[in-house]
This record gives sequence, C-alpha cells and structure tokens, in this order.
Amino acid sequence: MSRSYWLSLCAAVGLALAAPALAQNVSNNTNSNAAPQQPAATPQPHIQPSAPLIGQHAIKRASSTPKRPEGKPTPTDSQRRLYRYYKSQLRIARWAKWMFLVGALEILITAAGVALVFFTLRAARASASEARRAADAASEQADTMNKTLKQGADTSERQLRAYFHVEAAQPFQHNSLKPACPMNIKNVGRTPAYGVTIMSKVCVLPYSLLGPILPEYEADDIDIMGVISPGAILNLVLRPAKAMEIIDLNHIRDDIGIVALFVFGEILYRDAFGIDRFHKFKLWSMGENARTGRLQYCLDGNEAN
Repeated sequence: MSRSYWLSLCAAVGLALAAPALAQNVSNNTNSNAAPQQPAATPQPHIQPSAPLIGQHAIKRASSTPKRPEGKPTPTDSQRRLYRYYKSQLRIARWAKWMFLVGALEILITAAGVALVFFTLRAARASASEARRAADAASEQADTMNKTLKQGADTSERQLRAYFHVEAAQPFQHNSLKPACPMNIKNVGRTPAYGVTIMSKVCVLPYSLLGPILPEYEADDIDIMGVISPGAILNLVLRPAKAMEIIDLNHIRDDIGIVALFVFGEILYRDAFGIDRFHKFKLWSMGENARTGRLQYCLDGNEAN
C-alpha cells in the first residue's frame, strides 16, 4: 500500500479517538445553561483537548514526512541494488581514470629509467673505448720508447764496441818461396777486445777465389792474444806453412791472371758488452803488385759482425 493511504488511515483513527472528548465538553456546556443560576465560580483555565499518543505520533510523522509527488512509484529492492551497483561502477570508473594516470606515470618513470640506463651504458661503452684507445696509445708509446731505447743502446754499442782493422805494414818478400807478410792489426774501437784469437793463411790459389767467400782452409798460424786495448796495434808477420813452388811464384808475377797470392784469415773476440764478434780479412797480390810485394784488399771477403 502507498504511504498516502497509511497517512489517511492514521488521521481517521486520531479523529475517532478525539470525538468522545469533544462530545463530553459539549454536554457539560448544555447542562450549565439549564441549571439555576449559582454563585459565580472561580474561572477554570481553558484546557485544550489532547489526542491520544498514538494519534499524535501518527500526525507528527505525517506532517514531517515529505509527500512523494503523484505518479512516481516507490523503488523496489532490486532497483535500489541496481542503483547502488550503478553508483559503485561510477566510483570505479572515476578511480580507473586515476589508476590509468598513475599507470601512465609509472610507464613514464620506467621509460626514463630505461633511457638513463641506456645513456649510462653508452657512456660506459664510450669510456671503455676511450680507455682502450688510451691503452693502445700508451702501448704504442711504450713500444716507441722501447725502440728508441734499443736504438740508443745499439747506437751506443756500435759507437763504443771494439773494432779491428787489418792492413799490410810493409811489402811482402816477393822473391822468397816462403814470403813473409808483415801485417798491422789494430783495435780501432773505444773499448777493449777480450779473448782475441787470430787465425791466418798465406797461399797461392786460383784467381777466381777473389769472391766474397773464404775458401776452406787449415790455418797456418793461430795466435792467442788475450786482451787488446783500444788503439793498440799488433805487428804480426804472416808466412805460409810450406814453401811455394818456383812455377807458382812465376805465375803470380805474370799478368795472365791464372793464380794469385792470398793472405786471409779471421779474428775472433768478445767485446765489452759480452757479445762474441768476428772480423774476416782477405788480401791478394798478382802481376805488377806481386813483383813489388804489394798487397791489396779484395773487393769482397772483408766483413765483421
């Protein structure tokens, strides 16, 4: 039933309960008019008739409760539930917007972090490349310095080490079958030569042996000289181990160029830097030089390490 029906019912009950009191008041007034006149009584205060408590509460609720406009039905429980669900969905939609904004902010923060990591890695790679280039440059510089130091050491060694020079001191005895060849051997270096050993050979060989390679030979003399100081000169007389034939002596004096007199040998020593060294020498005489006892250097065969 509608609320207006209940309100009308409550009003009717209230009137029904108030009717006896009103009827009693009217009868009292009638009786007072018909009775003989009596002395005036003390006036009584006018008391308003009061309705029962149930009627009063009903009237109060009816007056305080707003009336629903005509034509609008009272919503049912299912409608109220649908309405609450609708409100909750609206609230969820509003929070979903904020959640979307928060998610977008998290995505931006994550992207910023990824970008920061990317730039950090790129900077680290650039730093590593720069460090690698610096290391390569330092290595090249160290190699260059080592080469410079080695070149300096080699230059100092070449400038300071012992060197030998071999030359004929006088003409050899050109009329002798066992000619003596005076030779000067000098240390022209700046440091001593240690363990000096001189091996020499004097013989008649074919003219074709003027080439750079010394022939296989058995030394006529082996002189162990020990230490030769810088600037020291050794005066050695080199002779053949056995006398020459007359025909060989005549052939080396000829200008035909079949045979020649060769004086050759090798000097072995150790320099001040502890390196084993050698010096090979090779001289020859033929024709006019042989007739005057003059020796000259071969174009090849004189070398040293």
